[in-house]
Amino acid sequence: MPALETLISSMPFGLRLLIAAVAGYLLGSLNWSIILSHLIYKSDIRRFGSGNAGMTNTLRTYGKSKAALVFVLDALKTVAAALLAEWLIGPQYGAMLGGTTALLGHVYPLYYHFKGGKGVVCGISLIFMIDWRMAAVVVGVFVVVIALKRIMSLASICGAVAFPVSALIFYFGQWDVFAYAAVMGGFVIWLHRDNIKRLMAGTELPIGSKKKSGKGSAT
Repeated sequence: MPALETLISSMPFGLRLLIAAVAGYLLGSLNWSIILSHLIYKSDIRRFGSGNAGMTNTLRTYGKSKAALVFVLDALKTVAAALLAEWLIGPQYGAMLGGTTALLGHVYPLYYHFKGGKGVVCGISLIFMIDWRMAAVVVGVFVVVIALKRIMSLASICGAVAFPVSALIFYFGQWDVFAYAAVMGGFVIWLHRDNIKRLMAGTELPIGSKKKSGKGSAT
């Protein structure tokens, strides 16, 4: 589509930034755990379990197949937002912008009264779009913690810590990348502040436990 390419290239850079950010947020606001719970069960996932609209609460409430579908669709929306932003403003920083706004849309969805999930799936997908090596470190830490402790929130927090560590490893000297990773990792940890309290109290639920009310989800 040469005409579209010409139109995009003729736009001021600030306008392309705005389009990428808004499109990413709107894509991220398509919270698939909420959408699927409405379509399949005529209900709202946020009424059950932890009250969060994400993969872990979907797993607890509706089972593995629905949780897997939520994982794939939430990952794809993040990848789509990152690719669109890369097309508009260039690689790496485009992925950072598009993926970040998609994550914010997932956590604070415009279409669902700004009450969504905790962005773990979106965060991992975002890191893959920035650099698969950093994603490999984060996912490796995540998997090890899950295997040892079977607590999703703890694995998510450890993965969030691993993000800026991986940025130091692969982008030493590029302090903008490290600062970005530190801020995003800190944001994910902040979203898990209630989980941290339960972890300290020894009341956080492991994977496989079910709870009809209360809080115990990571995503």
